[in-house]
Amino acid sequence: MNTKSHIVAGLLQLYPAEWRTEYGEELGALLALRPITPAVLVDVARSAARERLKRDGVWIVCGVSLFIWTVLGICLNNTAPLSHESYGRYKDLWIVLVLLAGCLTAVRRPAASPSWAAAKAALLGLVPEIAALTLWAAGAVHPLVAKAAGPFPLLECRLAVFDMTFPTVPQPGFAVVPFAIVVALLRACGIGFVGGLLGRVISFLSPRLRLR
Repeated sequence: MNTKSHIVAGLLQLYPAEWRTEYGEELGALLALRPITPAVLVDVARSAARERLKRDGVWIVCGVSLFIWTVLGICLNNTAPLSHESYGRYKDLWIVLVLLAGCLTAVRRPAASPSWAAAKAALLGLVPEIAALTLWAAGAVHPLVAKAAGPFPLLECRLAVFDMTFPTVPQPGFAVVPFAIVVALLRACGIGFVGGLLGRVISFLSPRLRLR
């Protein structure tokens, strides 16, 4: 397989599997006949993104939103510590977006798993947190540790915007990283399950409400 064939195969992988099964051979043959220019790459990437959004868009959109929100939260908190109320609002939006990932998946793709969609969205949103936690464990950075303004500040201290409890001084070990991922994904699956139930209720009621 020559270099161009590898490029074409890679471009086809950008599309969802269902789309590739139906149209992949035709697009591959078309790309094989054309020079792979930057304009072609951009056009294929844009088309693939559009198809991804049509089929998998719910969790991707929610996940990207969570990613951006997490980066913003970490930056804000390490500039000036978030208040207890601000941190609460930060967490609330996280829950809403994960819930939406499960709910809208159940509405738009009844055969898909709402919990898995919510977990994927949460995992994408967790990337900045896990990166910061890994760097802290490696001693490369020391993110701001801020105390929440609650009745038990020592127990409610936060590492940046991580929804976990840490001592204010000791540096965490690398064992914290997989633990943080597992805890977050389990929570996301639970929220996604609730969102899926809500989505199925909406799907069940929508046709009946239109008849009235």
